[in-house]
Amino acid sequence: MISVEKEIRAISKRHSRNLLIKKYTTGFLIGFFERIRSITNFILEQQLDGVHLNKKTPKSPQEKENYIFFIRELRYKLEKLEKDSLRKIPYIVSVMVPPFSKSRLIIHEFLKYVDFLELEIEDPFQLHEITSPIPPLYSKSSNRSIDWTMNAFSCETGNPSKLNIIIPFRGIHWSQTSKAVITEHDEIYRIVAKHGGSYEVPWKNIEIFGLNKTSAKWHSESMTPYISEPKNPELFLFENERSVVEKMKYVKDKNIGGVIIDKLDYDDDWNTLLNAVSSVELCGGEQKSDKDKVMYNC
Repeated sequence: MISVEKEIRAISKRHSRNLLIKKYTTGFLIGFFERIRSITNFILEQQLDGVHLNKKTPKSPQEKENYIFFIRELRYKLEKLEKDSLRKIPYIVSVMVPPFSKSRLIIHEFLKYVDFLELEIEDPFQLHEITSPIPPLYSKSSNRSIDWTMNAFSCETGNPSKLNIIIPFRGIHWSQTSKAVITEHDEIYRIVAKHGGSYEVPWKNIEIFGLNKTSAKWHSESMTPYISEPKNPELFLFENERSVVEKMKYVKDKNIGGVIIDKLDYDDDWNTLLNAVSSVELCGGEQKSDKDKVMYNC
């Protein structure tokens, strides 16, 4: 059982005064510290280098305060663990961050205690109504792109080396689509038919679903592969070796911290997409003093 009194005393020493007693019940604090202990114990048992928090950004001011408090105390616990175990390399903490318009006010609080921010892409298209790559590297028609998102967060934080993009090892198959939205001849942005739907397809299962990767076309604006026929209402948008390499080159050229792979187990037995990720060297040649150089016009 966690000693709440001991934890509160430790927090009080760090912050000169204890506000927790006034705000939280003992039951809340017990659950709070139990979660932190379970994370640190799992890291030790599995010999991991850190933890990624995949919680959605809190909506209310109280939820925000609770979440920042949790991240801060987790960081302190990991620092103590490093000291006690004589670990030379600090543990890594990363958090998922929603689109820029929803997270601008909280990202600076995150950056006080975390190493990386995993960034989600803006979704003005409402993907249940209009098809779109997952996600596009570039987009001239909207802010739903990796480039727009990295530009916004890099300029806001001044810390591009703390930003990560998401590379999904999967695709989305749309069963019923109608006319194109952006331009008449743009095949990847389409209106989803009234009774249409979509489902996720792992990279390793593309052929199982009757899709032929060798027939894929290339959407040069978004740097995205897709499978489509002019009169066929079906559309498959996905990542392949080429699109993954383009994203990795972008990360290197724009001084971005790195990438997070969405569903590593979706790769095939030959590690095709993982090999594409590792084919671009991100750590070589960069001067340490330039690691936070912003490569955008802010």
